[in-house]
Amino acid sequence: MKPQTNLSYELTKLIAITWVAIAFVLAGCGEKQDTGTTASDTISTDTSVSDTSAPPQPDTTVTADSGVTSDTAAVPFDCKGYCEPFDGCSADVDQQLCVSLCESPDTAQAAQTCLTTLADCDSYIGCMLATKIPKAPPMRTFDEGPTGIKYRDLAGDFTVPTDTGDWNFKANYDGNDSYLFVFTGKGWYKGNDGTDYGMKLHDDATGGDLKNLLDWCPKNVHLFFIGYKDQDGTDNSQSYITTFSKKIEGVLANMSAVDRGWWKQRIHYVTSPAPIANETITVPKTLGGWLGEFTRKRAPRVLAIDRYQRVRQIGLMGLVGQQKWYIQFLAYEAQYYDYEVKRAKQYPVEGVKILTLLDNKVHNTPYLELELPSAEEMKGYDTLEIEHIQMCKDHDYQNCFEWDYLAWLKLVERPEKEENPYAKESCTIGINEIKAKAEAMGKCDAGANKDKSCKAKDECPDGACKGYQKEVKAVPGVLADTKECTCITPRQDKVKRTHTCGWTTKPQTEKSGTCDAGSNKDAACKSDSDCPAAVCKGYQAKVEGVSGYKGCACKTVDMDVQRWVTTYNREGHWINDASHNLYQFGNGGKVRFKYKPAYPYISTLKFRLRNTGKGSGPANEAHLLFTGGGFNAKYNDKYEPKSFEIPADAKRVEIMIDVSGHGFGKDTANCAEFCNHTHHFTVKSDAGGEKTWVRDQPYIGDNFGCAKQIPFGVVPNQFGTWTLGRAGWCPGQEIPTTTFDVTSHAKPGSKVTISYEGLLAGKPYVPKASNAGNGGFGARIDLKSWLLIYR
Repeated sequence: MKPQTNLSYELTKLIAITWVAIAFVLAGCGEKQDTGTTASDTISTDTSVSDTSAPPQPDTTVTADSGVTSDTAAVPFDCKGYCEPFDGCSADVDQQLCVSLCESPDTAQAAQTCLTTLADCDSYIGCMLATKIPKAPPMRTFDEGPTGIKYRDLAGDFTVPTDTGDWNFKANYDGNDSYLFVFTGKGWYKGNDGTDYGMKLHDDATGGDLKNLLDWCPKNVHLFFIGYKDQDGTDNSQSYITTFSKKIEGVLANMSAVDRGWWKQRIHYVTSPAPIANETITVPKTLGGWLGEFTRKRAPRVLAIDRYQRVRQIGLMGLVGQQKWYIQFLAYEAQYYDYEVKRAKQYPVEGVKILTLLDNKVHNTPYLELELPSAEEMKGYDTLEIEHIQMCKDHDYQNCFEWDYLAWLKLVERPEKEENPYAKESCTIGINEIKAKAEAMGKCDAGANKDKSCKAKDECPDGACKGYQKEVKAVPGVLADTKECTCITPRQDKVKRTHTCGWTTKPQTEKSGTCDAGSNKDAACKSDSDCPAAVCKGYQAKVEGVSGYKGCACKTVDMDVQRWVTTYNREGHWINDASHNLYQFGNGGKVRFKYKPAYPYISTLKFRLRNTGKGSGPANEAHLLFTGGGFNAKYNDKYEPKSFEIPADAKRVEIMIDVSGHGFGKDTANCAEFCNHTHHFTVKSDAGGEKTWVRDQPYIGDNFGCAKQIPFGVVPNQFGTWTLGRAGWCPGQEIPTTTFDVTSHAKPGSKVTISYEGLLAGKPYVPKASNAGNGGFGARIDLKSWLLIYR
């Protein structure tokens, strides 16, 4: 839609702008000059036109009090006159608001720029609304570098020519926006199946997909559509961009005027092709600056610059098992960049004690250790957060790892004496008891001797001897020698454990080898000298066994510090509250961990201690409640209610639950990864009252259940079934714990009984085989639950 205009009005506007510019230049000169204009002078043009419905001519009278010195009087800006042509564009920006924005000192400059540079309603609305909405203060200033063209490097400055004029990155950057780029060109990315992946987004994107892109994108996104020349040298770049623009204009036409105006300011159709494959940069025939250098070296199909000015690689733009690419998946990246900013604000560095467990390296040691602050200092912290980063070489998903595996950090006891004083002391090694078994005859399963007794196959012509059991003689078991030792728990308590005798060097019997060639081929040998013109292979010399005591058998603590699920071929960065662990760390001192990253990622692990005003420090008591297991008809049989005395000085009582479901494809309910199993914890008090707290799986059945959790840290666009809602976890995220405050039914000085059951659809789960083939594995519930008491 375009507002009504007439030639005289446009001419008047041009003259007025010219006079404003002249007055501004003269006023800014070091030496005052007489402009020859007095307060009574006017600028006039012929405004006699036949169209009386056209907007009135703006008043261009020059006055002495127009904001410049008396001898350099300037033309005042006629806000009403400039606003009138746009009256009726949108009720959201009516003439009254337009004039107000034009005259207000805070918005005048931006509003007057809108009025003097734009002619269509959509652009006007977007521009004026941007003026109306208070601009967020800059999050950060443009960083001059050093910049680079590797992923996660700083992006440098660049200018792109667009259909509405040049757009400059540095001038527009303030840390509040993300920038998404779509590149199109034929022939550069041919798959083995003939698919041209350089054209996939161009060819696959429907109007509905583009509508989803704009609906799903945060409002702080700039979108750039850029073409490459085709591999054969033909320049069809603008044709490709025109295809995108026509589809997008169709989407914008069905939006409200406000949304349409907003996006018109943020969608950029670039009019020069990007250089590719080390093509020489020749501005304006190709893009230049940092972006041109990036494309000629990296030739991306999609690209992003995040709110921290970092170059970001974009992951899979499709769904596993489908050929189509979805351009709307770009929005997931922008959602994640907003999450990263939110995460930085939610977990600040200021006022936080940060303890580094692992710093940007591949983990390859049995244990990690950390020296905690003193017990006195630990009392002052009510919050523990864990930061976990898994990076890949060059930050490239091609160097990441394939599957969504469990990663975890566990606490373990540590030996009081680091050196094992009994490692070389000879001892008796334990032998497992072997029970006697009588010989049992087998039977031929086919042929002339079918069902006749047998011991071996040669007794069964045309068949096999099935079921024969050789006689086994009993061997009594022998207990291994042990020695007592001491381990120190994470709470710095000393507990008795044992050294157990075992082989430090395992015994081996001599085994003959064979010559691999020559005249003695297949003859027994001990060395190559036994095999003329050949090699002796497979010989094993006799080795005498050596016994000794193994290290002190310190145990793993039942309370997991944290669990994560790795991404499908992407990097991950998570920070989450893990304050329940403060019970284990409350006494300070040295603490030992086991860390399983699942894959050799370049990992970082940090503990963040701070006080957030919860009103209490670490829990004073922690009691293990219930653990999980195979999810089947007998799942609940092992659980008995547990009773506890609540101290009279207890201030808060919690049940902490760490639960996730695993297994799929073996039963009709697709448990326990994809079924809504529920976990019921009932607290019954002798003081009266009973209440049940339930943990369910709200995203089960939602094919985009995990995609909806990007604002909570799920890594987007992974190379697997990452979007699917799961039972208590998502690929590329920490497994969150749940805490129930049960103080209302676990009052100080009372006795409580806590019971638990795991159900499906309100009943004990009885699996039914799915007959879905050989894929998947049986249902399993991973569960740890604890009662935490704070005094």
